[in-house]
Amino acid sequence: MIHWVWSSTTATLVGAIPGGARWSLVDLLKDAGMEVWTVLVILLIFSVVSWAIILSKGLLLRRFRRESEVFFEIYEQQPTFSAIYKEIEEQSLHENPFAAIFVKGYRELLRISKAPVHPSNPDHHREPARLTVEWTGLESLERAVRQEGAAQLHRFERTLSFLATTGSTAPFVGLFGTVLGIIRSFHEIGIRGSASLATVAPGISEALVATAAGLAAAIPAVVAYNFFVQRIRGVASEVDEFTTEFLNLVARQMRTAPSRRSPARSAQARPKTLQT
Repeated sequence: MIHWVWSSTTATLVGAIPGGARWSLVDLLKDAGMEVWTVLVILLIFSVVSWAIILSKGLLLRRFRRESEVFFEIYEQQPTFSAIYKEIEEQSLHENPFAAIFVKGYRELLRISKAPVHPSNPDHHREPARLTVEWTGLESLERAVRQEGAAQLHRFERTLSFLATTGSTAPFVGLFGTVLGIIRSFHEIGIRGSASLATVAPGISEALVATAAGLAAAIPAVVAYNFFVQRIRGVASEVDEFTTEFLNLVARQMRTAPSRRSPARSAQARPKTLQT
């Protein structure tokens, strides 16, 4: 029974089209008005830019995970800050947020401790047996690493607002094109003096394509925006946790008086030191 009804309905619809031709989106767009085409071009631009952002953010997060694994492997294995810094330079991990925060903090430590510079290589710092930093210098260190963390997160959040804008405005842009198309259809009805379905339907169907295009541009943008926002929140939490851990490590080093134990014993007692 259901099969018979479906077959009858299909035959009726196909028979209603001249020559028995089936519905084609390409043929529908060929007859669309200029206002609908203008809206479709705008939505196409929104869609292309949105997909470019989606791909770039996906690659950025993938690279972030890969480089983070490399950095934390170095961070856990190397016993000193200078050794970690050297490994970061060799591995070219400056784009990683954790590595960037560490490099910023390490350079700030060298600056506030006034570590001597190698005469033949200004970029190579010779750390003293122990970096001695005043407590006021720790405030400068904290500001430096917090600012670097904020800058790294801003790099991840950049262009996400475009996805939000596309998701919220693209359906309305498509609806605007549909309204213009319907207005054009009614104008043609007035010119022809006929309000039959054959006169009204083509113009309205062409106009509705703009609404469909708006939804096609908005849905991926909304899904991607929500996905990336959740992932970046996780990155922000990890960055904040690492920043706090780094500052606590430096603070613990400063609380330990160097005169109470020899440098050799200090190096053996601590898993990571500020020594070379």
